[in-house]
Amino acid sequence: MTFTATEKQVIRRCDTPDKIQRFLLSMPYYYGNKKERFRSFRTVIKERTADCVEGAITAAAIMSAHGHPPLVVDLRAKNDWDHVIFIYKKNGKYGSIALSRDPNLYGRKPRFSTVRNLVMSYYYPYLSDGGWIDSFAIADLDKSEIDWRFSRKDIFKLEDFLDGVRHTRINKNLEPIVMKILQAYYIVKRWIKRKFF
Repeated sequence: MTFTATEKQVIRRCDTPDKIQRFLLSMPYYYGNKKERFRSFRTVIKERTADCVEGAITAAAIMSAHGHPPLVVDLRAKNDWDHVIFIYKKNGKYGSIALSRDPNLYGRKPRFSTVRNLVMSYYYPYLSDGGWIDSFAIADLDKSEIDWRFSRKDIFKLEDFLDGVRHTRINKNLEPIVMKILQAYYIVKRWIKRKFF
């Protein structure tokens, strides 16, 4: 299959990570209140809504059309939603493109020397909601044998593919009491920001 004229136009206009991030943020976030979805790039472009996984898929399709490998990172969380981000490398540093319910979990500029360091930039925002990232996995979407670019049907098998990729545990050697203090700190910080700013 090939890209449609509309898809080519999006790809042509979104020729940098920043432009892709802005494009994703221009679409309404899909909360899945009525129906759980797992849509391809083609369906996202047609319907102009996306959740975090679909945002990563969309970024991967656009960036791969510009010569980047379609790599995503699956962030496995405890006591919170998992998160999926697209990652890329520029001038030897890793950055990401991401969509989320939480603005703190959007993309990152390419300033991280390793993927783990990039992942850790998402660690503390999770604490503000009482959860934390337990592990992460790097996945090449083209190795999934799933038509994640052009399928007109939901691609739930991609979720199984991401779950099946070997995840690396994050060994944050924090005592439980320290973890609770950090969680309380970020909850209070967020409450103050909402209340007074």
